[in-house]
Amino acid sequence: MKQSLCLWLLVFQAVYSPLRAQSGSSLIYSQANVIYQQNFNGLPSSGSFVLVGKGPHAFLSTPFAISSMAGWEMIQRSGSSLNAVFSIGTGSSTAAGTYSVGNTNNDRALGTQSAGTGIYAVGLIITNQTGKTLHTINGSFTAEQWRKGGSGNTNTWTGKIGTGVFNGINASLLSAAPSLNFNSIQSSTGAGSLNGNNPENQSIIQFNIGGLTWKNGEQLVLLWEDSDEGGGDDLMAIDDFSFKADSDSSANNQVLIDSLHSTTSGVTNADTIQYAFKPSGDITGLSTQNFVLHTQGLGNAAITEVTGSGTDYHIKIFTGNGEGKMVLGINNNDNLIPGLAGLPFFSIDTQLIDKIKPIQISLIPLNDSILKKGDTLTLQLSFNESVHLDSLSPLQSIPIQISNQIKQASYWKGNHSNNLFFRYIIESTDKDLDGIQLAGSYNPTQIVIKDPAENSSELSVTSGSIQHIRINGIPIHYQNDGDSTVLQCNTRDSIDIAPILAIDSTGNGEILTWKITEGSVRWNGNQSSFTKISEGGIMQPASIKYAVANIQSADSILVSVSNGFTDTQKK
Repeated sequence: MKQSLCLWLLVFQAVYSPLRAQSGSSLIYSQANVIYQQNFNGLPSSGSFVLVGKGPHAFLSTPFAISSMAGWEMIQRSGSSLNAVFSIGTGSSTAAGTYSVGNTNNDRALGTQSAGTGIYAVGLIITNQTGKTLHTINGSFTAEQWRKGGSGNTNTWTGKIGTGVFNGINASLLSAAPSLNFNSIQSSTGAGSLNGNNPENQSIIQFNIGGLTWKNGEQLVLLWEDSDEGGGDDLMAIDDFSFKADSDSSANNQVLIDSLHSTTSGVTNADTIQYAFKPSGDITGLSTQNFVLHTQGLGNAAITEVTGSGTDYHIKIFTGNGEGKMVLGINNNDNLIPGLAGLPFFSIDTQLIDKIKPIQISLIPLNDSILKKGDTLTLQLSFNESVHLDSLSPLQSIPIQISNQIKQASYWKGNHSNNLFFRYIIESTDKDLDGIQLAGSYNPTQIVIKDPAENSSELSVTSGSIQHIRINGIPIHYQNDGDSTVLQCNTRDSIDIAPILAIDSTGNGEILTWKITEGSVRWNGNQSSFTKISEGGIMQPASIKYAVANIQSADSILVSVSNGFTDTQKK
């Protein structure tokens, strides 16, 4: 939502009009061609409200008593409920009613959601106290979608207008005003809440209505009627409303505005950007004072320069600091020859600005703590926003030290998400039983990771998160790999099979475990398993003896040996 810039506006006072009844006071419009703005931030962000009857209910009156919203009213046009409903939400509710919507306490919008229990409308009633008859009105507002009903249908809010002596927005004989109409933006199936502050859920509606006869002392009503659409209804809200009225009925001395838009596409971190402005005819006198810049989330953004002439102008904007969005508008005809029709006029695009670097959250391995040959070491590098590994980054991998060897965990996937993944497949020569670490040659500035605005992240990657990973890719094997045959020559002796179970090239400190996984039926042994801590080189278990009462008996056993990473068998 845009924040209203009101330093140059006249102050509007909320006073009771003698033409008003119990529905509350209209807004007093006391000087022609002066801009009125309403950001609806005075709407409540919490609490409960009991309304009696269908209305209209004025926001200036109890139970609301919002002094900044003189003239604004709500009404339940039809429906089975006997009392109108006013709710506070973020788009999560499916109930019918008029809503104060928003996701912060001081940033609100006025919306409606209809159903069979209640079909709603909101509007504004203004009293002309300029001393003259007014013939044209123009302005703009932002239509924000806070809920998608999921029906698959586009919902419509219909605008109406009327002038005369009225007591509220439920005036009779209002006329259709198509330029006030707006529709829901997201209409696909699948219901759910939306963030109406996001540009993709917004549309800027501009209106310019002439041919009016709005006499001094009479009222002008602007009304937006919601309808009960088929299926679940959408919730749309009005925000950042801007309005002015003029007595000039011809506007023949003014030129139209063809376009006003940012020349930068997408999100940017540039310190300055440009907007292009094209009127339909030559004008002179255009300066920074003719423009207004609405921002959200940005600090110190400013209009710095206007260049060009005739029908081709460029406006230079300093983007300030922080992360947010901006919309540029033309809000007055000061010193312009001739003037511009249809003011205020705002750019149809919302420019996104991001001057904040992505923050690295963590580096974690997505593996067990023990890896062997063929296993994949996967590292997940996480950030607080969507990022990508720059294609021109000097280093496209994270260097890992395994024992005294430098290996590369290369980029695998994750571009344009919050997580980047790097991986390395363990080879048969890799071995590090003390735990791996980042290579001493690792230089974080050589890995260039950026957010969508091209801000580079400052990496802070340490070995602490990966030092528990132990690797032994070297397959364990018997010194003599083939099966062995032993023969007992007499019944007085037993045979020690330990020498033929020797393991070749073990690492110092490895825990070796021999197990007899398939025992003998005819031969008798003294134990079924044996564990030994390796001192490096060739290792064998202590004495494992077998004997048989009948030397003519033959049988077999299957012995497996493991170092905790791999195992092998011998028969």
